[in-house]
Amino acid sequence: FKEELTGPEYADRFIKKVTELGIEYKLNTMVMDIQQDRSVTAMNREDGLFTIQAGAVILAMGCRERSRGALNIPGYRPAGIYSAGTAQRL
Repeated sequence: FKEELTGPEYADRFIKKVTELGIEYKLNTMVMDIQQDRSVTAMNREDGLFTIQAGAVILAMGCRERSRGALNIPGYRPAGIYSAGTAQRL
């Protein structure tokens, strides 16, 4: 969005953009299989088991940052996971 935003502001703008563009998405859905031809087999309570043909797939695993002390192990963050602020600076 070419400006620094908080996480909630970034999420709100992203949701509005996805809605504006009419992009199909599924929440609370477990992906069972992804094939090289981009067919995705997934399931959720609303649709049951289904297969879709996708141009692109974004998987959001629900990872969240916790302080090193809360994890009780060395390290700073989940590998490859960036906060909205860090991602904007990349």
